[in-house]
Amino acid sequence: MLDFNNISGKNKGKLQITKLAKYLGKNESTLRALKKKNPKMLKILHLGSLCDANSVTEEDIKNIVNLKEKKNLIWSFHF
Repeated sequence: MLDFNNISGKNKGKLQITKLAKYLGKNESTLRALKKKNPKMLKILHLGSLCDANSVTEEDIKNIVNLKEKKNLIWSFHF
């Protein structure tokens, strides 16, 4: 699985701008500015790139959302 997050150190699990910028063919400074001015857009780029890099389709995402909704519905009947 291709991921854009740090795998170790104090920033483990956090987005690695360098990797994402290289994947997108953008300058790191562009993404750092986006992180400050529009973090939601950066998150969307990150998630979209993660899906694209791992061949996750729109249909795959819809199936995941449907499974999540079914799981939440089932759990709501237990309480």
